[in-house]
Amino acid sequence: MRKRTFVFFLSAVLLAGCFMLAAQSRAKRASRNLPAYNISADMVTIDITLQKPPSYSIDSKKVRVGGGGSSGSGYAKQWLVSEITFSFSIPESVKSSQPVCLNDMRVELFLTVPSTTSRGKVESSWFYGAQVLHGVVVDPEKKEQKYMVSLFMPPSYLYMYFPKDKTDKYNLKDMEGVVLFFDKDSVVIGAKVFEYKSRLTKTRSTQLLDAVEELRKSQKMPIMLWPREKTPWQWLDSDRFELPKTDFPGSPAAVAGKEEGGTE
Repeated sequence: MRKRTFVFFLSAVLLAGCFMLAAQSRAKRASRNLPAYNISADMVTIDITLQKPPSYSIDSKKVRVGGGGSSGSGYAKQWLVSEITFSFSIPESVKSSQPVCLNDMRVELFLTVPSTTSRGKVESSWFYGAQVLHGVVVDPEKKEQKYMVSLFMPPSYLYMYFPKDKTDKYNLKDMEGVVLFFDKDSVVIGAKVFEYKSRLTKTRSTQLLDAVEELRKSQKMPIMLWPREKTPWQWLDSDRFELPKTDFPGSPAAVAGKEEGGTE
């Protein structure tokens, strides 16, 4: 993981940019004759915990499914688990429309924690990951539809880069983050800025959005937050979480055709 130091500027420019992106999203959808389903910040919640991985043990004396809390797990077994719950804002104009399936929706999560260098300088370490969803069904006639996705930091990353308190336990209290939601055309349809313990000020929210914008522009974001299908939680609790998108390999005939110079 590359640690980055950001100089944050007090500006509301990016916030205005977010409103412009939302307007662009609505315009693109109008051009495709699709409803403008967006995700407002107040309809997003983030729950971040330390957990042991799910363990499956089946024998004549014991059947155990699931991990649970972090007590006694030690650094080698603790994962950072981020659960993101969201809902869509459905305009009055489409509340009687037919259900829509939003394919290939993408949720990007950025987390940052302060760390102190050997020279006593405080830097911000950033962590990134994305979850692509197979298909999210939005039914305008259903009220309070909630959707859940999750991203995970493996124990080795957590141990190497997260700060610890005097008792050698992970210190999450200064952790901050940004969640971005994209449709299949990579248009922003929602954003949420958050802090682990307290509420962020508008100034700090703008600073975090600025930092994430620079990270996305740099395209140098090592993936340290893993999507659900790459973890031991792959199928656990699958009735609550949205189905991750899975890439299927092409058929043998299609693959052979490409190797032999076949046309698409």
